This record gives sequence, structure tokens and C-alpha cells, in this order.
Amino acid sequence: MALEFLVNATWSVPFRRISEILAGLILVSLPLSIPLLTGLYGLYEWTHPEVISLDAILRAKVPYLNLRFFLIRFVLFYLVWIAAYLLFVGGSRRQDSTGDAGLTRRALKLAPPFMILLAFTLTFAAFDWIMSLAPIAPQSRPMPAGFLREGGRCSSEQPFS
Repeated sequence: MALEFLVNATWSVPFRRISEILAGLILVSLPLSIPLLTGLYGLYEWTHPEVISLDAILRAKVPYLNLRFFLIRFVLFYLVWIAAYLLFVGGSRRQDSTGDAGLTRRALKLAPPFMILLAFTLTFAAFDWIMSLAPIAPQSRPMPAGFLREGGRCSSEQPFS
């Protein structure tokens, strides 16, 4: 939806409900990510102090790859995505009931900064959740963050838009 507001796409208004439903997947993905949080030790080598102590590369990455900072970023990503969902979808639904055109103007103003936030949060989430699976040999996984970002851009409907 943010992309629709960013480019002021009037043609998509009749299909906006589809985008709103897909954007609601962010609310579903939060509880579905609980297994990720409960299984961090089994998924990520950098959660093992004994592995970090034996590897100089991992020791250098400790300021970024540590449990506390990982969880802070995780919460921050979801806060941004849920706030955007509430702003865009909530504003759209309020406009349906009130007819207030000011809500569309607000969405038009909020879309550009949100798209920048989306680019950063989606990229960092991809690094956190995918690339840090193999933090010692990042060259073995050719740019999954770029693939995720471009896949989202190229898809016809984006759950976070």
C-alpha cells in the first residue's frame, strides 16, 4: 500500500483491499516467528560462546552478532512494520467510515519515509535472519539480502507495502 501511495497510483484503489489483506500477514508472521526466537541457539553459531572464543572472525562480529542486539533489532523491525500497517491500513479503513480525504493526504506524506524504512529494515532483517546463519563464510551465500529485497520489489503484491 505504501508503494501505491508513493507513486500516487489511483488505478489501484479498487484493489486496495487485496493489499490490505496481504499487509495483514505481518500480524500473522509475528507469532509465527516465535520458533525463530526460541531456537536461536540451535540456528546460529554466534549464540555459542565456545564457538566465538575459537574464531577470530566471529569475535570481530560480536558487536553486531549478539543476542541482545539481535532481539532489539527484531523488535524494532516488527514495530516499524506493524506501525506502518496500522497507519496505512487503519487510515484506509477510517477513511471508509468517515470519508476524510485528509487521511489520504497523510498516507501520501508518510509513504516516502516508510519506503526508506522498509528498505533498511527488510535488508537488515535478511542479514540477521539469513546471512547470520553462516557468519564465518559470507561468500558461500551470495547476497540473500539483495535477493529478498529485489524479490519483494518485483512481486506483484508485497505484504509489507
